[in-house]
Amino acid sequence: MALQFCEYVREQVTDALVVVDTDGKIAYVGTAVQTMLGYTHADLLGQSLADLWPPERPLPDNWMAPGTHHLALQHQKGKEINVSLTVVPIQLPANSDKLVTMLDLTEIERMNAALTHTQRLAGVGTMTASVAHELTTPLSVITTTCSNLLHEVQTGNLDQTQLTRYIDLIEQSAFRSARIVEVLRNYSHLDGPEIAITDVESLVHDALTLVEQQFRKQTNVTIVVERPPNLRSIVCDHNRITQVLVNLLNNARDALQPEGGEITVRFWPVDEDAAADGSGFDKKIPEQFAFAVSDCGHGIPAEWLETIFQPFFTTKPNGKGTGLGLYISRGIIDQHNGRIWADNNPDGGAIFTVVLPQRQ
Repeated sequence: MALQFCEYVREQVTDALVVVDTDGKIAYVGTAVQTMLGYTHADLLGQSLADLWPPERPLPDNWMAPGTHHLALQHQKGKEINVSLTVVPIQLPANSDKLVTMLDLTEIERMNAALTHTQRLAGVGTMTASVAHELTTPLSVITTTCSNLLHEVQTGNLDQTQLTRYIDLIEQSAFRSARIVEVLRNYSHLDGPEIAITDVESLVHDALTLVEQQFRKQTNVTIVVERPPNLRSIVCDHNRITQVLVNLLNNARDALQPEGGEITVRFWPVDEDAAADGSGFDKKIPEQFAFAVSDCGHGIPAEWLETIFQPFFTTKPNGKGTGLGLYISRGIIDQHNGRIWADNNPDGGAIFTVVLPQRQ
């Protein structure tokens, strides 16, 4: 009867369950694990769980310690599957076996990627007005210059110097228009992570272009950008970090309403002293850079400092926010093996700090 019951549980339980004995061998494996990893029951029984670890990856310390661990296991066909392992000791006399629950993160990661893209597209709708306004100026320059050029051709007053000047004006305005359109196209583009060297000034320019029109409606809000001369380029996914910066800027703007105030965007390289002071920087990573967005608003209640990164948490009135901006931002930073956290400035207002490794 006990054997039949165990077999019934193995077949019917939808969670991916494994029991590992004191020697680290698989003593029990559920059907869901076989489906997830592509192995048969006979393949897995008696094997070490460590044998499912991708051979080219170093096995992390304490990966079978009680708790939840995010790591990769190797499918029978060779592909890697990101999983969440929850390890629980089995409390029985003379027994130190462990119950391991596996959660396939593939679908969750796909849904998070889709959510990130959806939030980006939602932002595009509100940014279209900003981009349209930005295009008005260079297009006006082009049309006015063409009109003047035509007039001087018709009157015979056009000389070589004036022609060159008109051509330069048209070319510069056309380049500016193309750049504005490229910023919006890149921001809304659905793609995989593209880690590369990117220019800090270009990153900030793109973010400011996307929020400029919205900020213009609040004439009492100003943005100050601080970047040291020794930090010209960083390594990241340009479009995704732009999205994080846009989210943080919009949140800071909302926090300053209705009084207004100043928002500061600061970039800096993280030195070893800062990495060792325990203030959120990982001293194990030799090269890091950071950026922070701070405002002079009313700050964040202490009990919300972690909660605000949870999905659908928002302090804004109904219809004014989805509660996904910070959640998505943290997901993007996690993809970069970085950290993001919120704090309050000693002089008032909130500050959001992002730290990323220079080498991905």
